[in-house]
Amino acid sequence: MFDSCLGGSGSSWESGEIGQILSRKTNLSSRFISDYDSLLKVLEQLRVMGRVIVQTSGVFDILHSGHVRYLEEASKLGDVLLVGVDVDEWVRERKGKDRPVISFKERVEILAHLRCVGILTRQLGDLHKIILPDILVASESTGDLTEEAKIEMREYCGRLVVFPAQSEIHSTDFIAKMKG
Repeated sequence: MFDSCLGGSGSSWESGEIGQILSRKTNLSSRFISDYDSLLKVLEQLRVMGRVIVQTSGVFDILHSGHVRYLEEASKLGDVLLVGVDVDEWVRERKGKDRPVISFKERVEILAHLRCVGILTRQLGDLHKIILPDILVASESTGDLTEEAKIEMREYCGRLVVFPAQSEIHSTDFIAKMKG
């Protein structure tokens, strides 16, 4: 079932499926939406229902407490937390040939088990420019979060919230320790 989700063929999103997205159960087949056209239809339905969409994104490689704290805090800002998960190719370009340690498919499945995560999708560049979230959440610990980037982000969302680092250790630190 998960593999068909990754195919991104799109779905017919009816109220029952919106209910599955909003439930606290994993519902990976409903909550992972690979196709951006289908994602936009779901977000439109959620907005019609009066839901506030919060979006964040990242690698989430070797999930740790800082990731979980970050996602939980982001989810408190609205009704539905949409998480864009960086695809493997993009992670390799940004972090090197040995990354990610955990594959895209596994990272999505792990994140789907967190109650605070509402919708998951693939992150290919500037997702916020496509979905226009009510609230966009970023982390201070992101290396490329410049003042210029913040100004640009604000153009595509209702509000930009930047959280301080939620942990003193990062996935890159864990990987360095494992390599010895």
